[in-house]
Amino acid sequence: MRYYRIEIGGSTPITYTSHPNGTFDPNSLQVDIDIPVVPFATPMGQAMVRVHGISLQTISQARDLNGAPIKVYGGMQAGLPLAKPMQSGLLCEGTIFQAFGNWIGTEQTLDLIIVTDGGATQGDPKNLVLNWTKGQVLSEAIQQTLQTAYPAYKTEINISPNLVLTSDASGYYQTIEQLATSIHSLSTSIIGGSYPGVNILLKQGVFVVYDGTSVTDPTPIDFTDLIGQPTWIDAPSIQINTVMRADLEVGDYIKLPTTLVTTTAASLSQARDKSAFQGVFQIDLVRHVGSSRQPDARSWISTFNAHPTGPAA
Repeated sequence: MRYYRIEIGGSTPITYTSHPNGTFDPNSLQVDIDIPVVPFATPMGQAMVRVHGISLQTISQARDLNGAPIKVYGGMQAGLPLAKPMQSGLLCEGTIFQAFGNWIGTEQTLDLIIVTDGGATQGDPKNLVLNWTKGQVLSEAIQQTLQTAYPAYKTEINISPNLVLTSDASGYYQTIEQLATSIHSLSTSIIGGSYPGVNILLKQGVFVVYDGTSVTDPTPIDFTDLIGQPTWIDAPSIQINTVMRADLEVGDYIKLPTTLVTTTAASLSQARDKSAFQGVFQIDLVRHVGSSRQPDARSWISTFNAHPTGPAA
C-alpha cells in the first residue's frame, strides 16, 4: 500500500500518516507531494507537500508552522504483491519556508513549501568561509568549511585527490548554494575534460560531497520496479520512473535490467568516442511525485535522471 508520514515540529511533532501505529488506514488524508532532490549547485524549485481535508483551525494557524522542522517519509508498505517496504523511508528533511491553508468550496488544504539547505539564507547567512591554501587538497578545505558553519551536521567526502591549487584561494559565501556553485566551477576548471566536478548534497543530516570518482557497487533495478520504459533524454543521459522509493539518492549508482537496456559506444550518436558501458548509471537528479489517492500507477513514483559511468579522474 502507498505509504506516507509527515512530521512537523520537534519532540512532539504534528503527524499525518497513512499508517498510524504501522497499520494502513483507508481513511487517511489525501497527500500530494513534489520533492526534487538535486545537488546544491543545480538550481531547482523547492519541495512542496499538500495535505487535503484538514480542519479550519489548522488553516487559521498555518502561519505558525513557518520555520518549523519537517520530515517527509514515503514509499510502499506491505499489502500489494509487488510492494517492497524496505525501499520506503525518508524522502525529505528540512524547514518549512512557507505554510498556508486554503478553503475553496469543499476543499480544505494545507500547503507546505520546504527548504533543505541547512537553514542558511542571504538574510541570515552562515559562516561559510572557504580557505583553500596552496598545495592543500580540496577535500580538507571543504571539511573545515562545513564543520565550522554546520557543527551539528556530519560530512562524507569522496572526491579526487588531484584537486589541488598552485596558489591560495579564499571566499565568503552567504548560502550553501553559493559555496557549492563556486566549488563545482573551480573543480571542473582544475581537472577539465569530461570531469563532472564536485557536488554537495545534504541528506539525513549528512553533507555528502562527491564527484563520481569513487564508484560503489550499483543497486540493481528490478523489472517490476519500473513504471514504463527507460527514456533517453540527452546523449547519454537517461530517465527512469520507478514506484516511489527512498533508498536511492543523488550520486548513487544503479544497474538497469540487461534485457531492457543494451547500450554500445556506436549507439551513442553524440558520444562515439566514449567507451562502451553495460547499463550502470550514476544518479544526477531525483524527484518524488505523488498523490496518495490517485489510482493511476504513475501517481506515486520516483523519477531518476542518470548518466552512464565513465573512467575516474
